[in-house]
Amino acid sequence: MRLKIFTLLILFCTLGNIYAQVNFVKDIIVANAKANEDIHYYPDVINNGPTQAEFYWKLTKPAFNAGWQSQVCDLNGICYAWNVDKSTKVNKLPGYGTNQMSVQIKSNNIPDTGVVILNIYSDVNYTNLLDSISIFLNVAVTNSARNINSDTEISAYPNPTSDYFQINGKSGVSKIEVFNMIGKKIKTFEKYQNSYNVRDLRNGIYL
Repeated sequence: MRLKIFTLLILFCTLGNIYAQVNFVKDIIVANAKANEDIHYYPDVINNGPTQAEFYWKLTKPAFNAGWQSQVCDLNGICYAWNVDKSTKVNKLPGYGTNQMSVQIKSNNIPDTGVVILNIYSDVNYTNLLDSISIFLNVAVTNSARNINSDTEISAYPNPTSDYFQINGKSGVSKIEVFNMIGKKIKTFEKYQNSYNVRDLRNGIYL
């Protein structure tokens, strides 16, 4: 059976191991800003287990303007240099503890849309994914700058899937676009449907 895991650009996302001890409190963030303003977001990381947990982070940019810059500050109090996209030291979180990381995007007065994904791993080789949070960016000339946490529960099911998916929380969804992990659009659904056929897609992770 072929399996595909989806993180939909218009707003569904479920990545990571459901049994992971460490995870983000949210799955999706939508951030709107003026082109002359930086975007700041502070994702909460929670340890659901009784013992100390350790993780490493890595930032991926499947859709990111080449003129933008990113910066991550982690639980060690380290704010890495601009466009450094992975940690060099282990992050530690006590049992049942919660702490914040920081993701900053400098748009350099370039309006565009994009997405960055902050991933946390249990190992320094970035092979065992614990959880991910997707930050969807909308940098415009006229929009007022603000940070928005998307509290609308929009999700895809079944996830992973082998042939089709459906969505919960469909209010306001008029079109769905599917991207691969390098930001290439590979499928578009122009209107709301009861289910979306993805039998033709190869195994993998999609936005």
